Amino acid sequence: MIASLWTVDDAYAPSLMKHLYRHLADGEDKGSALRQAKIDLLKEFGDEAVPFYWAGFKLVGEGSTTIFGDQH
Repeated sequence: MIASLWTVDDAYAPSLMKHLYRHLADGEDKGSALRQAKIDLLKEFGDEAVPFYWAGFKLVGEGSTTIFGDQH
């Protein structure tokens, strides 16, 4: 489960989730997908993406497994 520890901004959350699901669909494990989605968000928004907008998203549970199985 991905949860936010605080209320998130409507501009950044959809972008983060788009990146997250793209990485999951590519076969990345859940923890790596969330990490890479945060990095993608920083690349997309640059200095505007202060940690308040993305750091609150946390993975709860096993992060080293994939959702869609090994697609490689």
